[in-house]
Amino acid sequence: MPGPKYPPQGALGCADRIEALLNGFPKSRWDSKTEWETRLRELQVLILSEGGSFKDDWQGARVHLWGFRASSTSGLVAACRNWVTQVRAKLGASA
Repeated sequence: MPGPKYPPQGALGCADRIEALLNGFPKSRWDSKTEWETRLRELQVLILSEGGSFKDDWQGARVHLWGFRASSTSGLVAACRNWVTQVRAKLGASA
């Protein structure tokens, strides 16, 4: 659970912003590679602008943001979906 440095409203607001970006992704990166890459850059910028960090390499992806961490072997988009789900589950907000 986030400490006093991380107010729940901040994490929940961030989860809303990330989910809005995730909903704009094509179903597959192969459907529209250019659009996928543009959305991915927007997602990376959002994570960094919120004071978070991420790693995305051949082993998978990890996101650390607002005191929560999530990962996925399927890449950054899936790790962010896991992050949103975790924040909402732990802070009592429905998805």
